[in-house]
Amino acid sequence: MSIEDCIDLNSLPYFTTLFIEQLGQPAAFRIMRAVGGRQVDVPKYSGKASWQKKVLASDMRLLRDNYGGCRIYIPSYARIEKQVRNAKIRRHRDGGLSIAELSDQFSLSERMIFNILEKE
Repeated sequence: MSIEDCIDLNSLPYFTTLFIEQLGQPAAFRIMRAVGGRQVDVPKYSGKASWQKKVLASDMRLLRDNYGGCRIYIPSYARIEKQVRNAKIRRHRDGGLSIAELSDQFSLSERMIFNILEKE
């Protein structure tokens, strides 16, 4: 199961969905992992800002092409990580793991595991 299979874009905030659609999932995810959760000034041309050093050159070109000269919020990757984690929990549960085993494996309370499984 790929990460794309675990993500429900409809459950993400509008701008996050737009960001992913404009840049494509692989690039958007890499950028969100590297510098997500903050506002950045996207230069029209190559820049020297410290946050840019964390982003691949090809991804930086995509950012400049789509948002050059603008100040944007780079969405956090946390919500996507939760969706992926929750999909893994469901898959392991379907594979026969008990609630207690899932709780230990994912370092979550049994109540939290129940809540995740109830949202299917």
